[in-house]
Amino acid sequence: RIMVNSIHHYHVTENHIYKTVARAEDGIIEGIELPNKKFIIGVQWHPEDLLDEDMEKIIKALINSSRNN
Repeated sequence: RIMVNSIHHYHVTENHIYKTVARAEDGIIEGIELPNKKFIIGVQWHPEDLLDEDMEKIIKALINSSRNN
């Protein structure tokens, strides 16, 4: 459970392509991953604007994944 800075104008819907990994209290999908891929995630907020410990983990994972390609 983490706090995010999300305001919904548009949102993704459930489908068979990606895995839903996070939801807001209102049920809106906040995070998705593409299974069987090295590093494909999508978030419905701006982790770069929050910069707390949880957001730093997301940003560092992105950077580390790009270094390994």
